[in-house]
Amino acid sequence: MTQPATFLGDDHKDHSTTRKFLSTLYRELHPSQLLPSVTAGIVTGVIGVIRAISYAALIFSGTLSGYLTIGVGIAVFSTAAISIVVGLMSSLPGMIATPLAAPTAILAILAAAIAETMGQTSSETEMLVTVVAAIALSSILTGIFLFVLGKAKLARKIQFIPYPVVGGFMAGTGWLLVR
Repeated sequence: MTQPATFLGDDHKDHSTTRKFLSTLYRELHPSQLLPSVTAGIVTGVIGVIRAISYAALIFSGTLSGYLTIGVGIAVFSTAAISIVVGLMSSLPGMIATPLAAPTAILAILAAAIAETMGQTSSETEMLVTVVAAIALSSILTGIFLFVLGKAKLARKIQFIPYPVVGGFMAGTGWLLVR
């Protein structure tokens, strides 16, 4: 006795998704698209690394400047990891992710405040561990918050934030970067 066609259920969806992914991958890896894609990837990667290094230099300055190489390693690894995850998992084709200046300015102030507070009573290694933990915790909490916003479909509500608020945030971020 043969099974009805509706028995396929989820397996049919999985095959359809796999076929769609392979079809998209084949189109993107077609020789006519390969050179532009690789060139764009190299340029974007170089820019991402340069930005990661400059942002690490901003965060790991002053008391923490002795740990700049560790900060650069963390920043470059984080940039590469998030770029790969977003590139492979995004529902939008061609999506890339790179670090932004605004959160970096805030993290630099956080790192400076931690270094200043712990400066007299702690070693530089303890300061480094605390700064890295604070950056990791703030990144995780921000990711959770944005994930919840996305799942709750609240992204469209951002359009109701008044322009003076957005302008004030941008001006404040610029002031922090220049200062």
